[in-house]
Amino acid sequence: MDRRTPWVGASRWLVVLVLVACGPEPEDDASASRAQQASTQAPETGCQQVRGTFTDVFLSGDACAPTSPILLCTRGQLEGDLSPAYDFFFTSQAPTHDHGPAVRSHFAGKSHLTFSDGTLFSEDHGGITIKQKGDSPFLTQIDIVSGTGAYAQVTGHLTAIGKADFSTGLGGGTYHGTLCGLPEATVASALRLPEQVLGATPQ
Repeated sequence: MDRRTPWVGASRWLVVLVLVACGPEPEDDASASRAQQASTQAPETGCQQVRGTFTDVFLSGDACAPTSPILLCTRGQLEGDLSPAYDFFFTSQAPTHDHGPAVRSHFAGKSHLTFSDGTLFSEDHGGITIKQKGDSPFLTQIDIVSGTGAYAQVTGHLTAIGKADFSTGLGGGTYHGTLCGLPEATVASALRLPEQVLGATPQ
């Protein structure tokens, strides 16, 4: 499959996401709620709250290799207090509840947030309710584990809440959280994705 071909078609996504190798057990709803509340509390000294929006496109195959062992990933753009390009790579996925036309699934992965003067790397986990028609809501917890360049000392976490339409391969939503050690010029240092990726027309 072409490196920039979005994976579209709800039925194809449902088959792959339900059958791939199982990942870790999902957090319960109470744990997810506590994580959201913690990410909106007042930041510590040297830390700041950040929030904004994001858009992405779902990809599969070579575009996701070798970071994703199940060859699924997303590529997108953040806007707001942070504005890097980002890549998310699924490392595992496991269905947890099957409610007829909707399948609840837990996933884990890795993200790369790329600025013009450095990159942040994170370990992520979350849940998604996969629907054959309409928007599929998801929530992702993003824990920063390392960085390069101006972001080498950054720590913290983000929560992303959004929806994906697997008939088009496109998604988006909002993010918020607390990061420590951000360089002063973060907001102005985004490295934007090519328009042909963000505005890719599904094949």
